[in-house]
Amino acid sequence: MKPERRDPPIYAALFTEGALQDWLDRTAGDYLHNLIGKGAESQIIDSAVGLGHRLKAGHDISGLVEMIQKHGAEGAETWFRHMFADLMSPDGIPLPGASHIYRFLEETAGVSEKFFVDWACASATDIMSTSVTLLLLARMHKLATEEKRLSRLGTLTIGQTLLLAFAETNPFFLATIPLQTLLMRHEWKKRHLKRLQSRLDLSERMAREAALLLERAKA
Repeated sequence: MKPERRDPPIYAALFTEGALQDWLDRTAGDYLHNLIGKGAESQIIDSAVGLGHRLKAGHDISGLVEMIQKHGAEGAETWFRHMFADLMSPDGIPLPGASHIYRFLEETAGVSEKFFVDWACASATDIMSTSVTLLLLARMHKLATEEKRLSRLGTLTIGQTLLLAFAETNPFFLATIPLQTLLMRHEWKKRHLKRLQSRLDLSERMAREAALLLERAKA
């Protein structure tokens, strides 16, 4: 079986996970969050409340440092366990640096908490979908022609966009689109250069044949 024929099940898994992401987050995710997080509660980590509380306090490196300062190695263990539990939940945990950016924008521009939770926090299902997408992108390099690679990249990008529009999956699902756009641009350039090269080769061949015909005519 050709490698590209093994890809449809991976595409199916990616888009199924995207379509069911909200359900997975609120069933298995909430269950795992409560199971793993039991006993890892902390007044330092959970000092803020509300939708964007993980962006406000405790869920970044400064929270880890504070836990170590107050509780030593046990504090670090509690912090990592708490982060792992929160990673399972629908809202996930802030990406590195997101908490600081959110606090700055909240004070200066009144940025929406929901916007930042959607775009600057990652859950386990976000990481899963991004990993599967990167796997597909890596496998695309094994395809024989630029046309096939462009077709697969276009299909993947359109599918992600439609899934976001109709299934209301997490916007983080689109995180790989900038990379896909760059890859499409690269493949289009390669295809364009190949076409130009083939036209140049054809022109050179025709010029050689014309030169031979002229030589024969003179002879």
